[in-house]
Amino acid sequence: MIYFEHYLREGGVTSLASAVILAPANGEGLCREVADELLDLFPSASVRILPESGTIPACDLLVQVFVAPWRFPFHDVVYESLDRLHGLLRFRDLAGSVMIYGASWRSVEVVPSGALPGFVRKRRREARLIRLLERSRLLRRLLRPLYNQT
Repeated sequence: MIYFEHYLREGGVTSLASAVILAPANGEGLCREVADELLDLFPSASVRILPESGTIPACDLLVQVFVAPWRFPFHDVVYESLDRLHGLLRFRDLAGSVMIYGASWRSVEVVPSGALPGFVRKRRREARLIRLLERSRLLRRLLRPLYNQT
């Protein structure tokens, strides 16, 4: 199954010569799976897996992998790692597009590098709203059978 094709096309990535996958400390194996899937779509592409702290070369697509434990009801691994998302801004001149990959739910968002600052601001606003909703007694009462109280 080629999972990324739709998201990449929707994000404006129709051809790919080079991609860099930023590997989190505990996600090396997962990054290899992402690389294999990108190579299935673009066999002639150069796909490199590099540590987040390393030097990043210019590329067509920069992939940031987010790994976090599952949390209900407002789970999105990006909301758990907003500082890492904000850190992508330093690479926006090096990549044509950025792919945000949430491993827990296999969520994918592809953003042109120029739109990345707006995307980061939007995610920060959403995270604040979610934190407010999580404190809502009414919402907790409605979700009580499903919501983990610990």
